[in-house]
Amino acid sequence: MTRQAPTRRPAGSPHEEDVLNHPAFGLIQASRVTSSKGFELFGSAVPARAFIKITIHDAEVAVSGTRQRYNQTRVRQEFLMSETQWGSFLSSLNVGVGTPITKTYGPSDDARLVEFPGIAGESAARTRSNAIREKTAEHLAELTSAVDDLKRLRDSSGSVSKKDLDAVLSKLTRSVKNAPSNFGHLADQLSEHLEETSAEVKTELQMFAASLGLKGGGPLALDHDTD
Repeated sequence: MTRQAPTRRPAGSPHEEDVLNHPAFGLIQASRVTSSKGFELFGSAVPARAFIKITIHDAEVAVSGTRQRYNQTRVRQEFLMSETQWGSFLSSLNVGVGTPITKTYGPSDDARLVEFPGIAGESAARTRSNAIREKTAEHLAELTSAVDDLKRLRDSSGSVSKKDLDAVLSKLTRSVKNAPSNFGHLADQLSEHLEETSAEVKTELQMFAASLGLKGGGPLALDHDTD
């Protein structure tokens, strides 16, 4: 890593301050935000009504004698986290691949700073629920296919070969044999899904209620149109 000394902009008058600048100077700020409509967050099971907004600014230092004062300049990055994600982030140092965030402002692919669109569509909870429903439908479709094959053999006008019977029997045997493990796995997934969603909903409701009870420096209001 190369090193570079800060640049100093001298004060223009005795009443002004010198200003120090450096490309590496930055400030990070966390705010609690509320949304009456709820907000879809990446990696969150439910739309959040109270969440954390993290903003990263470029910074400069105003110097007057021995005193220093930090000032925000340009916004570089802004993102949102649910209360659950915020808690997970603080307690998971050196663990896993990272905590999901929802970017609202930052550099685009061509390095321009842009506002990112909100997330539309299904929540994580509904997506997971649909995945379980689709998997269940696959297992039922396999059983239905085997039953349909058996009906066709029964209704055929000619003789039924042993090969055809064995094929249907094999399909039915496989479906019946796999059913306990398949549906047991789905039951485990559903149970885990309900537990995680319930825990997250409880946390989000508690933090939303707490944010409504704040006095003085209460939460910001953020009512992006999520339709």
